[in-house]
Parts: sequence; C-alpha cells; structure tokens
Amino acid sequence: MVTFQIRTPAESNFTSLFRQMVDSAVNVLQKSEQPATAKTEDVADFLRRKLNPFVKTYNVCGASTVCSDEVEGGPWLDYGDHIYLLEIPDTLKIFFKQLAFELVNELEGVAGADKTQKLAVRLEKMFRKALLSHLYYNPICGSHEVCKTRVPKDAWSV
Repeated sequence: MVTFQIRTPAESNFTSLFRQMVDSAVNVLQKSEQPATAKTEDVADFLRRKLNPFVKTYNVCGASTVCSDEVEGGPWLDYGDHIYLLEIPDTLKIFFKQLAFELVNELEGVAGADKTQKLAVRLEKMFRKALLSHLYYNPICGSHEVCKTRVPKDAWSV
C-alpha cells in the first residue's frame, strides 16, 4: 500500500476538489468523438464509489508539524492545509489508468475498443492533472507516533 497526502488550502476541502474532478471528467466526456450520455450526477456517484475506499482522513491529520515538514520533493507547505490520505495498492499511474477505464466502461454510448482506449487516456490525463498538484509523499505519514491514536473521519464532510 502506498500513501500520499492530498492537501487542500484551509479555505477549501476534498469535496470541492472532487467537484472540480467531476466537472472536468464530464467536460472530457462531452468533448469526446462519440459523446457519452453520462450525467454529472452519474459521474459523481461513480467517482465517489471508486474513490471512497482509497481517500481517508483522521482527527490527527495535520495536527503535527511532521505532517508537513517530512514531505519529500514539495514546496514549503502551509501548516493550515487540510490533509487527506490517498492509500492505493499500486502506483499513481496504475490508479489513474484503472479509474479512467472503469469510468468509460461504466458509461453507455461509448462503443468500440479504439474509442474506449482514446477516451480513457484523456480521462486518465485529466485525473492526473486534477490531483497531482494536490498530492504529496510523506514517508512517515501514518506511521509517526502522533498517528497511533488516530480516529477516522469522513473525508467527504471535512
């Protein structure tokens, strides 16, 4: 399992980032060669179902300076950020690719393997673009002393 931090500014949250992802996905779908008949609500429901097992947050996320100070390869981070965890079984590339293909396969109106492949690649790029600027790797995230007493919270309502 690989854990990344999803960080949003204090004035934002994961739900607003999620809405941006949904809007971007619907935009990609509507501009495809053979537009899928997906409604925004359907895309949102699908993505929430697929992301829910992987996106988590806890009462102690962001409560210690180690949540920000130990982040690798990132800019100086704001201690006021909301921190969510993306816990995935594989690489980000595989995660985004699988998410995109599953969304395309869920939709009606997308016919043919070639069109499915092209649309999935566009969605994969969109997911990467939407999330990468919010993703950070902190090698001690989840294993530091402060994390031992963590209590889960609903990432969709924080």
